[in-house]
Amino acid sequence: MQERYYCGLDVGSQTVKAALIEIQGQDPAPKLLGAFEVPAAGFQDGSISDLAELSESIHEAVNGISKKAGVNLQEVQMGLSAGVIEARLSPAVIPLMDRGSKIITERDIHRIQAQARALGLNVEETLIHDFVQYYKVDDVNTALNPLGLYGRKLEVQSLLIVVNNTFLKNLAKAVNQAGYDLGKIFFTSYASSYAILNDQDRKEGSIFLDIGSSASDMLIFKDNRLKCEVKLPRGGSDITKNIAAKLDIGLDLAEDIKTSYASALESDNVSDEEILIKRDEGYFPVKKHLIAAAVEPVVSEIVGALADEVKKTGYYHQVRNGMVMAGGGALLAGLPERFEKDTNLHVKLGQVRLAQRRLSSASKFAGAVGLAQLGWRESSRKKRASTVENLPQYIAGKVKELYNEYF
Repeated sequence: MQERYYCGLDVGSQTVKAALIEIQGQDPAPKLLGAFEVPAAGFQDGSISDLAELSESIHEAVNGISKKAGVNLQEVQMGLSAGVIEARLSPAVIPLMDRGSKIITERDIHRIQAQARALGLNVEETLIHDFVQYYKVDDVNTALNPLGLYGRKLEVQSLLIVVNNTFLKNLAKAVNQAGYDLGKIFFTSYASSYAILNDQDRKEGSIFLDIGSSASDMLIFKDNRLKCEVKLPRGGSDITKNIAAKLDIGLDLAEDIKTSYASALESDNVSDEEILIKRDEGYFPVKKHLIAAAVEPVVSEIVGALADEVKKTGYYHQVRNGMVMAGGGALLAGLPERFEKDTNLHVKLGQVRLAQRRLSSASKFAGAVGLAQLGWRESSRKKRASTVENLPQYIAGKVKELYNEYF
């Protein structure tokens, strides 16, 4: 069953989303069977507040997509949000030869990568991703792949994505209590970018902006590598809360108003037009410019902060393919145009690249879809690594590597 179906589970502060893909025979393109979401419970401010409630939410989401697709699932691919992970650069250096130089082998590369992970990881943390930025040979030759080069010293710069061990154990327990096995674990925003960006976007340079409910996360890709990650503790729920406070209404009603009438464009926010808002005691009128007055300060803060961060990273002039937005918070009307105005970059709303089934509000399900895809990719990679298709060629390669290592 697990060789055919992969379920991605995106646990957020407001909702739990599940997406299911199917692998059909030797077809390299997975088929999207659908997505499902339920309100989140037991998970607040990046921490588990009630294990039983969180387990129930997870069960409802996965069971919902299982019934929808007519599939019995045993395993899920879990995502970790920006609020619970930490990204840090970790450099490392190893000597290759005391005198002279040698050809750099795969063993040397594995050794320097392990050194960077050991130096950058604390004892209470688990490594989720390791993104190599570049290698340097003998302080002069910077390379994306140093295999086969001569050198006597090898350096590496890696971007590590890590999570606290205790949090990860509790999250795994919540999944198990929900009745499922925990498969692979990924950074949700990275998984979301995997579902939306293509190879050209990653190579030529793109900014991926994942706007969630309580936080926004910015990833910058260049030369097919994740170059940096920047998080901002502000998201779509901050706009909702400000509307609720300014209009003195409940959060559910404020969310409906935001979805139906709010806009991030200043030109849309000068109307004196009135809308009727339903309350328990009946309907009452609200002018659109009052909604705008509640929305604008938060939008301005989020857009301004992220626009500043883009320029601070040093990659602003290297991003040829502009910015792609995803996440539930990105669905606010006019937000891509607002970012385009403030950053002078081409900005668009991301679309999930699996086109077999259309999803309403597809960008908010990108994380769950990407998690399912990454789970399938990692499973396929391990299978290929464990299968030696051409034994003589494999042995010859190892002999050559040993010869280069010692002679």
